[in-house]
Amino acid sequence: MMIKQLAGLGLSLLLLAGCQQTTEPAAEVDQGEGKTSGSFPTRTVRIVVPYEAGGGSDVTARKLAEIITKKGLLPGGDPIVVNLPGSNTRSGLQEVMNADPDGHTILLHHSSLNSMNALDMIDISHDDFQIVSQIAESPLLLVGSSDSEWTTFQEYVDAAKADPRSVRVGLPGLGPVSHLAYEYFTRVVGVNEEFAIVPYTGGAGATTALMGGQVDMRMSATLDAVNYAESGDIIPLVTTSSEKHPHPLLKEATTMKELGIDFDLNLMYGIYAPKGIPDDRLAILANAFEEAVNSEEFQEYGEAMGLEPLFREADEYADLHDKHQAIFDDIAKEIQVE
Repeated sequence: MMIKQLAGLGLSLLLLAGCQQTTEPAAEVDQGEGKTSGSFPTRTVRIVVPYEAGGGSDVTARKLAEIITKKGLLPGGDPIVVNLPGSNTRSGLQEVMNADPDGHTILLHHSSLNSMNALDMIDISHDDFQIVSQIAESPLLLVGSSDSEWTTFQEYVDAAKADPRSVRVGLPGLGPVSHLAYEYFTRVVGVNEEFAIVPYTGGAGATTALMGGQVDMRMSATLDAVNYAESGDIIPLVTTSSEKHPHPLLKEATTMKELGIDFDLNLMYGIYAPKGIPDDRLAILANAFEEAVNSEEFQEYGEAMGLEPLFREADEYADLHDKHQAIFDDIAKEIQVE
């Protein structure tokens, strides 16, 4: 699917999200209905996002909630988004883990559950939830500056091998999927020790460092990479997808398959529920999100935000989580994060 760049729409969505932040506490639950089935939903469905308002997870949750409400996919339980950041996402994760398993409190999160768990940054994993479904994924990218003398990943590799630690890589933090994906593919190539990592507290810091020449490459989300590729400021070097990146400005990036890796290490977004939710309620939630994800409106949103809308059922998504966890656990044994 070709991802169109609609930066104006993306900015509008971010601004809207910032104005709609919700941090309300858990709703009081009728303890008599939680563990048994029956009419569902009977009240508002809370979609917990373990991050501040305005980020990719938050805006995606709000778009899905908007579509579900407009289409009446959860009659009687129009969803709202609740932002519960803090403690390396633990605040939001525990809110859902400890919620009554009646389907009225769910989580929108992504595969940093795997990477942060592997690095012991959180003691919570995807296995602590009942997975509802996957709803999207997005390739991550290693990008270089268009001002650099090097224009391909191999040229950066050659330079690093000729002068170890001279080539610097900006990371948007230690622990997210972009960090461990980078660690993985640079080890496959055999250049991990030759590159020098410079961690920042977010994507903005790594971007500023690349533009200012403080680092030579940086790990990037697709939307950021598209924005800067369109302005001519960056060159795409490596994509975490096994096939060519779907955006025309990023298709020259070297793929995982070309590096000898036969699977994707993309950022996977999904919906999670507390353990013990009745099967019929789980099915109602999954069906609602499937229809929302497959809607034209969410497809257009995905193109604007650098996401590929992608519905996967719970079992398939759980298998992918298991695969990512195994990879990241192995990588985590070789690195240390303080």
